[in-house]
Amino acid sequence: MRDTYPLSLTPHPYRSHVLACITTATFTDLVAYSVAVPVLPDYAQRFHASPTLVGLLFGSFGVALLALSIPLGAMSDRLGRKGMMIGALALLTGATLLFAYAQSLPMLFAARMLQGAADAATWVVGFALIADLYGEDERGRAMGLAMAVGAHRKTIHPRRRVRRALQQPSDE
Repeated sequence: MRDTYPLSLTPHPYRSHVLACITTATFTDLVAYSVAVPVLPDYAQRFHASPTLVGLLFGSFGVALLALSIPLGAMSDRLGRKGMMIGALALLTGATLLFAYAQSLPMLFAARMLQGAADAATWVVGFALIADLYGEDERGRAMGLAMAVGAHRKTIHPRRRVRRALQQPSDE
């Protein structure tokens, strides 16, 4: 049984709460995507990984995201959105912990691919849920709000990274 709501003239009473949860989830996914950037040099050194392997490690997130987005969307149509969203957030939490405490390069690859799978589910299911809860006249605003949080984070994050890089002493 699907846990989506038919569009009607009366809005779902909790749709603003659901939108807030989806916005938070997509923001968390964006943070999980970029969490690897500052620690990849340390992991590369610790696990003796070549630059090519580091690139593949970073790209494995996107490979999982690309490969699973459509199948997970179809699965959410059959199984319902709520359970899939909760499962995606649980998977993201577990995968991020696995990434943080990985003891080998294969564990890092597994963690990044699991993060990509969770990201695929969160974005696809989250935006499908927004489409379920908001009518055509409100859907664009609701989706735009969810995307704006991620865009805002992207505008702040690079400045922090540049500031951190400028503050670190060079190895020359």
